[in-house]
Amino acid sequence: LSTFEILVDTYGLSDAQEVSKTYPFSAPDGRVNVSRASTDMLFYCSLRNITRGKPYNDAQESAPAYLYRWEHVPSYKTDETSLPECYTKVCHGDELRFVFGNFTGPNGTFAISSFEESLTKSVQNYWVSFIKHGNPNGATTAHDRTESSVIGSAKRDGSGASEVVWPRYSHADDAIMVFSDPIAPSASIEASQCDNLWDRIGYLRRHMKI
Repeated sequence: LSTFEILVDTYGLSDAQEVSKTYPFSAPDGRVNVSRASTDMLFYCSLRNITRGKPYNDAQESAPAYLYRWEHVPSYKTDETSLPECYTKVCHGDELRFVFGNFTGPNGTFAISSFEESLTKSVQNYWVSFIKHGNPNGATTAHDRTESSVIGSAKRDGSGASEVVWPRYSHADDAIMVFSDPIAPSASIEASQCDNLWDRIGYLRRHMKI
């Protein structure tokens, strides 16, 4: 199948034409942009769409949300030889090794960089704080919009580890946390694609075969 035929098979003819305009590809191999389109539709834009409504986006509601995007490409090569594309790109689930601190594969332990050691500690602090307090910044930071006003500043949580404040998501500032080097909040990265394509044509794919 050609790349466009795959898009038609996935999204239907009309939507495939719009997707190909938003994520233009070079024939015959358009896997990179097809992957970007699928990631935005299935994960990023769909989650952003849900989070922009109640109860997550209303300051009076009690369900604050914190969005993130993982952009760190691992310095090590995993033993998953069936996915060589993941050696030089970020792939789905890459952050899980950092969340659990597990860098062991079938052939031994991966050697990680000093930044990845620091990244692991930061990620674990955020995840544990969210589990304990419903807030990745710890119990001392309120669920309010003042977090957005201190984007990029450092705070000290209960564990004693200095972290960058992870802003609560709001429709107004569209801020998410980006896990890269350095870890830093950022405005929504794919806002144009989300607003102008996926939020408009919808996320229920009658043609999609997964």
